[in-house]
Amino acid sequence: MGSKPIDSAAVPAYGIVVPRLKLQWPTVWISKTGTDFDAGIYSFRLLGPAGTSVDVHLGVNILNDLKDNPASADGSYTRHLVGDTDLRIRDAVISSRIVSLNEEVLRFLLLQCMVASTKGGNAVNKWRAIGKGNRAHIAGNPILGFPNTQKNNQGRNCR
Repeated sequence: MGSKPIDSAAVPAYGIVVPRLKLQWPTVWISKTGTDFDAGIYSFRLLGPAGTSVDVHLGVNILNDLKDNPASADGSYTRHLVGDTDLRIRDAVISSRIVSLNEEVLRFLLLQCMVASTKGGNAVNKWRAIGKGNRAHIAGNPILGFPNTQKNNQGRNCR
């Protein structure tokens, strides 16, 4: 952790982050917390069931907004803050592979691949996403760690 260790009670919205982590990943827990005041981030060291770890960095502003948010839990701003926090945790857990790749994780990776492909100007249809003899559309995904062995229909890899 490149930050100064602090007690978890000093982290704003710690009581919100922990239940969100347990909801998504019941076998992952927070072992250490830290802060880098210069960069304006709080760091959480997450440990997986096999003892592997990853650091998740959340901005001070996001955590303070979560803690001080007067809006209801169903408000759009609250959903945005919680969704952003969940996404950062999910990205860190999946990309570091501290949990096994189950069906839910693979669906999320497929969705990420499709979004990246769409942003790159490729039209994504079900045949390019799930197969039709074109397995390499997923195989070139760096998140899964598979090498780029084949190109998709337009010569671009799904990244």
